[in-house]
This record gives sequence, C-alpha cells and structure tokens, in this order.
Amino acid sequence: MKNINSTPKKINVIFVDSKGISNIYGIGSYRNNLLAELAKSDSVNLFCVSIKYADKGSAKILKIDEENAYTNIEIVLSANNLKTENLNINQPRISAYSANICITLIKFLSGCEDGIIHLNISGEVELCKVAKRLGFNVVATQHVQVINPQINPNDFNSILLEGEKKFFSLVDEVICLSNYTKSAIINNYSFDSRKVTLIYNGVKALEPALNKKSDLKKRFGFSKKDFIFLFVGRIEKSKGLYELIQSFIVFAKGKSNIKLVVVGGGDVYSALSFTFENMGNIVFTGFLTGAQLSLVFSLSDVGVLPSYSEQSSFSVLEMMNNGLPVIVSDIDGFELFENRKHVLKADYVLGSPGNSNSIDTISLTACMEELFNNVELRSLISINASKLLAEKLNSVSMSKNTISVYKRAYNKI
Repeated sequence: MKNINSTPKKINVIFVDSKGISNIYGIGSYRNNLLAELAKSDSVNLFCVSIKYADKGSAKILKIDEENAYTNIEIVLSANNLKTENLNINQPRISAYSANICITLIKFLSGCEDGIIHLNISGEVELCKVAKRLGFNVVATQHVQVINPQINPNDFNSILLEGEKKFFSLVDEVICLSNYTKSAIINNYSFDSRKVTLIYNGVKALEPALNKKSDLKKRFGFSKKDFIFLFVGRIEKSKGLYELIQSFIVFAKGKSNIKLVVVGGGDVYSALSFTFENMGNIVFTGFLTGAQLSLVFSLSDVGVLPSYSEQSSFSVLEMMNNGLPVIVSDIDGFELFENRKHVLKADYVLGSPGNSNSIDTISLTACMEELFNNVELRSLISINASKLLAEKLNSVSMSKNTISVYKRAYNKI
C-alpha cells in the first residue's frame, strides 16, 4: 500500500516488451509511439525491458536511447527454458523460475524498488505474480480479443480462458484498445470496470511529404498514371488479404494502370496462389519498415485493410497519417471510424457454425470501384481522417491517458 501524499515526482515505469513475431508489427508500433512520448514526461522514469531466448542466458543495460531518453534493458533466457515452458498450452510462457530471474534482474539493473511493470504481452501470469510480490503494481495492455467460449466452445478455448481469468485477476489495471475488448473483459471475467481503460492507439503527425507522388511512382518502376492500392500487414487469412486479391482481380479487369502493392511478411505462398489471373499487377514487397515503408505510403493512392479482427490498427492509422483514404472491414475493431466519413467499409460476413468468417468480396470490390472513380470522396475521407487523428488518435493523447492509468495503479489502496 502506498501513501498518495508520498508519491514521488516521477513514477518508475518498466515497460516489458512482447517476445513474439507481432513485436515487429502492431505491438512494436505501440511500443515505439508510446515510449517516445512517455520519455518526454516529467511524471515517469522510463525503462524498456526486452526478454529474449538464446543458447546462453545474459542480462545487460543497453545504450540509453538518446533520441527518446529512456534506458533499455535486455534479458536473455536460455533456450532450454523456452522448451520447458511450452510443454503444454496451460503452461505460462515464462515459468515461475524464469519470472523470478527476470524481475530480480529488472530491480537490480534499473535500481527501482517499486513502480509500475507495464506488460506489453498478454497472459504472463508468473511475471505478474513475481512483480507484485516484489513491490510493483502491474498494468497490462490487451492487444488481442479475449476468448469468448460461448462463440467457439471447445477444450482448447476453455483452457485459454482459464489462463486469461487468472492473469486478469492479478493485474491492477488493464488498457484496452477497443470498446469491444473492454466490454468483453468486464463481462467475461467479472473484472472491475473501474480498472479497465479504453485508450485508442495514436501516431505522431508527419511533416508534409517532400517527394511528388508521380515522381515516386516513376522511381520505383510504376507508371505515373498507375493507381495504387496498398495493403500493409501480416500476410495471413485473418487480415482479409485473400479476399482483397480476389476483389482486386474483379475490379481491375478491363482497366489499365491499376496496381495492388502488398507489404508484409508471412504466408506469401498461400497469397500468391490467388494472384495468377492478374499477377502482373500485384506486387509483394516483403516486410518493410522506416524510410522504405514511408516511401511506399507516399506513392500509394488508397489503403486497404479488410481484416477479420483488429483492435486499434496502426497500419490504418499510418495510412491515414500519410493522407491515404482507407478501405476497412465493418468490424468492432474499427468502431471509431464512421463509414463514408473517415473510411469506406466493406461488409464482414459471420460464418455459420462450422464455417469460417469472411469479407464480402462484392462489397469490397464496390468500395475499390467507388474510391477509384470518386476523387471528391477520396479527398473528403482523407481530410476527415486527418482531423480524427489530430483530435483523438495521436501519440500525445495516448501517452497522457496511459500516465493517468499509471498514477491510478501506483496510488492504488
């Protein structure tokens, strides 16, 4: 228990990063945008901890990130522990033994005796237990939808549900990225609604592009007249890419100078199998980041992300931030975007029992057709989306709201 009147000027915040592949996608964007703003705050003393696996374990303080002014700590666990910790799906990713090592090293290397452990990963029960036992309060960000066994009742989901229940019973505060997930946590786990906060993702406003779109198209081998649709995300079925390719082929038939650029890593071979009828107009770049990705945003005309499930997609926010009108699926994760004002929405089809969900390809084709033909609508959506970013979906607001959660968790009685 902490006395509110004795709260220090700065709260120690140890941000524990995700270990999975998603760390280079949306979860990594969350870390980068949030920490860059948190580091500017007078309210927090910030550390970022990455937990990895290798043949030999180690721990070290990395060079302080001079641009963002926070300390990076790297903890490397033995790969032998990874094998042991994943013997069955009911076993936490990090065991009690490894969790004790991690939190003890964090205390030693950071010099922090208390503060906030912010878990940028879900379900780490043992990390949460040890952190609380050693004097920290725990905040967790929920990046994925929680299990709803009533929708997909099976033994696997029941086991996952029990793990989630245990995790949420331990954390002090939960940050959700969509209202749907916030409601699900409260209803599925009887979680105290006062300890669940909805904070949408946010991005930093960009400076105006220096390169002309037509010049960039020519530079990268396109015609200046090419109209480019852009997909950015993991290449997998759940991102709606297969339906996008099918819709694009129908839409592009009989048209010249229409291209689809697909940026991301994943199951490229499965995606390629859908492209045969229009292979010359569909480009796969592989995984891109930084300056390369910025250039692709700048040369594109319309963004598309028809996902089956999202929370608060950084891919969409980054497309909007680069001035692109965006087509998305009509799902809960895009709840904040008004159709025909901030985005254009394609219909999402819930599958019957035994059948998977899907994106309506007729609806998606119609969205592509409309934005291709309607210059005024493209401009309107782009302008309105930019206003929404400035008002609600910026990294400054995300940081301020997160600090409020830290303060509430730290002063918890």
